[in-house]
Amino acid sequence: MLVGIPLEERDHFKESLGHYIRKYRQQKGLTIEETAEEADTGMDHLGRIERGEKLPTAYTFAKLCDAIDMDPHVILEILNELKKYRLD
Repeated sequence: MLVGIPLEERDHFKESLGHYIRKYRQQKGLTIEETAEEADTGMDHLGRIERGEKLPTAYTFAKLCDAIDMDPHVILEILNELKKYRLD
């Protein structure tokens, strides 16, 4: 859980993170089944992460990045840049 961060910001972060995980998974031509198996997580769990309903643990996030062959720093940098331009 993101302690001390307003609920709206947490929800935006979860949704954005899930969006980019799905985007890069699909760009790599991977199914949700293949990715979940490679990341050692359940398909339902991955689906909830991709829909922005669930925030992955750091461990799961790292495993997902490995599964989609994506540097975790790239996704986090994208999210950081989006936050700069977000209208409140």
